[in-house]
Amino acid sequence: MSFLVIEDSVTAVTQSLEEQALGNTGVSTRASAVGATVLNVLPGTTLTAGPAGTTLRRICQVRTAGAAGETGAAYLVNSCP
Repeated sequence: MSFLVIEDSVTAVTQSLEEQALGNTGVSTRASAVGATVLNVLPGTTLTAGPAGTTLRRICQVRTAGAAGETGAAYLVNSCP
């Protein structure tokens, strides 16, 4: 297993799949509280815009095991349009 550790100037918050059922207020509040500039969302969200100054980024594929394109690869979400 390998990991890539990076540091950048972007503060991002991601709405989890479990959090989607609770509505969008929580994730928007967290994004505002930490001064996030990016708000990541997964398929199934009803969020259409983040707090002022936040860019909404839709992530349609999250691989959890296996190499990209590999037959046995496993995904948390995999629903790219």
